[in-house]
Amino acid sequence: MRYESQEQKKILEYLRTISYVRKVIVANESGTLDIFGCYKGLFYAVEVKREGEKATALQLINIRQIQEHGGIALIVTNVEQVKKFFATIA
Repeated sequence: MRYESQEQKKILEYLRTISYVRKVIVANESGTLDIFGCYKGLFYAVEVKREGEKATALQLINIRQIQEHGGIALIVTNVEQVKKFFATIA
């Protein structure tokens, strides 16, 4: 099992305790982020990367579009980053 999928599992377990969440199993379109959900009425998307790995150009476009429309989009490498971020949302 790759590190990224192990971290995704931890992130999903955490997000299930605080929000509605879904893992994208098969992305039909390039640039689709890994995880989608809703937290306190806010749409969010999370892309999980290995340490040092960069988001693709299409992922960055999708992240920007989500943010422009009032959603939250994150690129993370571990569950602690997710916990810290969601702790800042009142």
